[in-house]
Amino acid sequence: MELQKEKQILEEKLKSSEEIRAKTEEKFKKEEQKFNELEKKLLEGKKMWEKEFLSEEDENRARMKIEHRQQEFENERIRLEERIQKLKEYLEHRLNEMNWKLEKEKYSKEPFARESLLRDEFQRKEIELKALEKELVRQRDLVCSFGELLAQKESELKYERNKKEREIDHIKEEMKKRLKNFETELWEKMEKLAGQTQDVEKKELEEVIKTKDEEMEMKEAKLKALYEEREKEFHIIKEKLEKELQNQRWQWEERLKTKEEESREIKQKIREIQEELSRRKEELQTEVGEKKEQAEEAKAELEEKIKELEKKLAEGVRIDEEKFKEKEEEIEALRMEATQREQQLKSSYRESQEKIDGTRKELERKGEEIGSLKERMAKMELDFKEELQKEENKSSDKEEMLRNKEEGIEKIKAKIREKEMTLAEDLGEKERKVKELETELTKEKEATQVLAEIAEKQARLRAEERRREEELKTRLDEAKRGMLKKFWQWLNKPVNGE
Repeated sequence: MELQKEKQILEEKLKSSEEIRAKTEEKFKKEEQKFNELEKKLLEGKKMWEKEFLSEEDENRARMKIEHRQQEFENERIRLEERIQKLKEYLEHRLNEMNWKLEKEKYSKEPFARESLLRDEFQRKEIELKALEKELVRQRDLVCSFGELLAQKESELKYERNKKEREIDHIKEEMKKRLKNFETELWEKMEKLAGQTQDVEKKELEEVIKTKDEEMEMKEAKLKALYEEREKEFHIIKEKLEKELQNQRWQWEERLKTKEEESREIKQKIREIQEELSRRKEELQTEVGEKKEQAEEAKAELEEKIKELEKKLAEGVRIDEEKFKEKEEEIEALRMEATQREQQLKSSYRESQEKIDGTRKELERKGEEIGSLKERMAKMELDFKEELQKEENKSSDKEEMLRNKEEGIEKIKAKIREKEMTLAEDLGEKERKVKELETELTKEKEATQVLAEIAEKQARLRAEERRREEELKTRLDEAKRGMLKKFWQWLNKPVNGE
């Protein structure tokens, strides 16, 4: 009953710890979901901000804003990672404390509770492995998203570059068209005023044309310088983005490699634990088989010894009965002889009384004969008393023999009890080891069923042992009662009709 109560208490504690663990895992999942949502929002915001800033005319401001937003994103990511790491450490610390308390209580109450510890460790390793696999999948998704982002950035930069090149080409074509139109207008004016203008006007026109040409050249130089500056800034921004994305990709690849190595190590440890558990199970199964065979052999030997003792007791009783019958026959023969002698004496006494009147010599002779006969009768009585004394001594010796036999039976009983105790201890140890291995390899729902089955088997074994012990006790008590009954019958048997 106490073991069942302790088992129920431990099961309730395990259930409570599992509920707490499930709650902590749910909290952790919610935090991870929040972190992923924030990452997605930040990535979307980053894309939107980059698109907005790239569409603006002032690229310096856009670059500064992008760097500022990138720094904010990095700070937010670092802050969230630190928060998640602290939460993980806190949850792990709480779980370790709870596991340590449970282990302490189990070790203090049940020596075979190491099975639950191994099971919890195995489940914790499985949970860690699943978490690592999820983390690896998330990291891979992030790396893929970073690759997609890099490709998108490259395509956007190419598009912007082509757009700017097209705009510059369009501006150049418009400038050329304007120059051509201006030249045609000037040549038309020149042709109209060819015969009318003077040298001064020609000089003014030439100066105007030169100034216009110089202005056009200056504008072209400015446009070229602006284009070169924009192209240089574009290359710088592109190189920075490529470097940042490359660094992030390397970092994520290194993290992925480390996570994959950790997952491999954890899988290897789990395989080693599973192999160790299977090896221990096989060893314990072989030990249990050997111990069962030894127990069966010991039980068979004990049963054979008990049968031999019962046979010896039966033979002793039979021999005692035969001897008792022989003594009874001897006593009966002596009684018959005594009765015959009495009859003879009576007849001779009658004859002597009849012949008293005849002769005294005959009477004297008869008297002597009677005296001798009386002496013989006295001797016979003394012999009979001595024989009775001897028989009484023999009966006391038989009592001592019976006592010795009873003591031997008690010793055998004590040995049988010791053997049963050792067998029960061995069975308890074997059952505990079997429980440990079965509960290591099974989950908690199956563990409760296995414990119930083992408890039922233990109860059956104990009931079987008790039944056998009661049978042995009853058989020994019956043998003892039979011996005592026969002994008292033999003692209470009348001697000489008394």
